[in-house]
Amino acid sequence: MDTKQVLKGEDWLNHPLHPAFVAVPIGVWIFSLVMDGLASVTKSECAQEAADRAVTVGLFGAGLSAATGIAEFTRTRKDSQEENIALTHGALNAAGTALYGINAAIRSSRRAQGRPTGFLPKFLSLVGVLTLGYTGWLGGEMAYVHGVGQMPERAKQGEEQEPSSKLPRREREKAHV
Repeated sequence: MDTKQVLKGEDWLNHPLHPAFVAVPIGVWIFSLVMDGLASVTKSECAQEAADRAVTVGLFGAGLSAATGIAEFTRTRKDSQEENIALTHGALNAAGTALYGINAAIRSSRRAQGRPTGFLPKFLSLVGVLTLGYTGWLGGEMAYVHGVGQMPERAKQGEEQEPSSKLPRREREKAHV
């Protein structure tokens, strides 16, 4: 098994890995935004430290998500709408991750200087979570509308075809016309 197959998850896990790995940055970055809000209201140093650490943990999860997402990108048809959506999804996720990298650096620097986190890192977290929401919607568009990640290789190997209810929405609509 090569690295790309491991990152896709199809041979050893029986489904794509990317959806599982995206839960890490999404979860901890939303948690960091909630903790930022709590720290702003209560002035809790513990809540602020939790937010600061969650931003950093999310960067590690984003790395895993990116690696599995790049492997999934090979499932898109070249010069297609799904490829364009995938490129936009990946570019915006890279930009959002870069924002979180800047965010983590600012937080770390301020913490090392004994200064409060301040407004900018919290604002970057808000922009990051909004970006995650949009890129997640794009990911859902690829999976549920265009069928990216549904492992068509199984059908080619002679396995039983999926029922029409599991086909991408556009293919189901075409079948009923």
